[in-house]
Amino acid sequence: MNEITQIELEKNQTEALKKKSLFYSLKEAITTNFSLGLADNYFGAYAIALRADVTVIGLLTSLPNLIGPLAQIWTSNLMKFFSRKKIFITAVLIQILFWLPIIFVSYLYLHDDQSIYLLLIAFFLAYAFLGNLAQPAWVSWMGDLVEPKQLGRFFGFRNSLASLAALVGIVLGGFVLDLFKFNLGRQEIFIGFGLIFFVGMLVRFISLYFISRQFEPKFIFERSDYFSFWSFLKKSSSNNFGRFSIYVALILLTANVAGPYYVIYILRDLKFSYLEFMLINLVGLLATFLTMPFWGRLGDHFGNVGILKLTGLLTSLPALLWFFTIFLSKIVSFYFILTISFFGGFLWAGFNLAAGNFLYDSVTPKRRSLCSAYSSIFNGLGIVVGTLIGSFTINYFPFRFFNLIMVVSFISGVLRLFVGLFMFPLVQEVRPIEKGIVFNFNSFATQIFRQPYDLIFAHSAKKIKNTLKRKNGNNDVG
Repeated sequence: MNEITQIELEKNQTEALKKKSLFYSLKEAITTNFSLGLADNYFGAYAIALRADVTVIGLLTSLPNLIGPLAQIWTSNLMKFFSRKKIFITAVLIQILFWLPIIFVSYLYLHDDQSIYLLLIAFFLAYAFLGNLAQPAWVSWMGDLVEPKQLGRFFGFRNSLASLAALVGIVLGGFVLDLFKFNLGRQEIFIGFGLIFFVGMLVRFISLYFISRQFEPKFIFERSDYFSFWSFLKKSSSNNFGRFSIYVALILLTANVAGPYYVIYILRDLKFSYLEFMLINLVGLLATFLTMPFWGRLGDHFGNVGILKLTGLLTSLPALLWFFTIFLSKIVSFYFILTISFFGGFLWAGFNLAAGNFLYDSVTPKRRSLCSAYSSIFNGLGIVVGTLIGSFTINYFPFRFFNLIMVVSFISGVLRLFVGLFMFPLVQEVRPIEKGIVFNFNSFATQIFRQPYDLIFAHSAKKIKNTLKRKNGNNDVG
């Protein structure tokens, strides 16, 4: 009897530690994403202020995504010898310090040093490598802290807070840079960049404190849980998680045909100010903040695969709409791009949350870090190939009647549409779904446009279902 009591006591203590850790995880999400919004979000603008061309921007996007997944495989090996907590904190601590040499590149630029682009790429590669090194350890660790039935709700709420914090960071960064004025090549703008990067670095140290307070459940690595990337690759087309990895990688490939070059189009071609650039980023994050709780509840109720398929297909629309800005005046383009950014933020919020939660649903806890690493290799290769396709088209495409960045945006949208339609039936839901529940687009639209309060602030998925029953006479759900 005493043994049973002791086991129950230890179980209760563990559950209490997990709940406390999730509270610290929310604080970590706020501080980390404030830093990302303030600093990381303006790295592309920093490169353009350094007069980086399309090729350099493409390399800054593609190379980290090629090197990063290799770091994640290394993490799986490190987890044999070190705790996930130690791996994460050590990698992120060193990563944060790389902001100092990144800031120093602007000093070299002002002194006409010819090596600045190689140094910028090298420092950013190291920064990305260390971030990717930490990622699988965090994924595995958080999977042991969150109850499976609460994945959508917790990460939906966490991501919503993260988006709000990033939004505040983006606003602050935009105002700081606008204060120092957008004059390429002048010293003042680099003081602004140095300031936001340094403050972002300091805030990231605070986030490390919060994550150091999290409890780490015991993790034992077993050789039976290991399988090689080659084995994963061979079986990827014949198993559900493998097809999921291919689908996400193809969506990212098509998205990055144009994605890295929008910043050039906004700042160089349209000549928008940093304040306008900030607002464009802001509305996308605002959409993520407002709709993330909705996507989390929808995923818990309907499953993640339906959301993944629908949003993956619809993300083609923002890319297609970007093309039409070439026919609009500057002021009309600005408001049109704001609308596109909000719509895109809404769709990518659902896609990213569903993709992340599908990993937790479909992979056993001890294989999560390894599957996350292997899936990230697919994603990284997709991003690299997409970025190189976009760069090659912009630099060498002979037809120059239209802005070539907008041409690759249109190509990106068409390719994404084909990927979505082709891959639609190949990935299956693994989470048990309530019998009779189907993902119905009519009910989906009803929740968005007719019940915004219930969509964002409903206390449970059941409330959403009851709202639909009252409004639609039970025709859409059940």
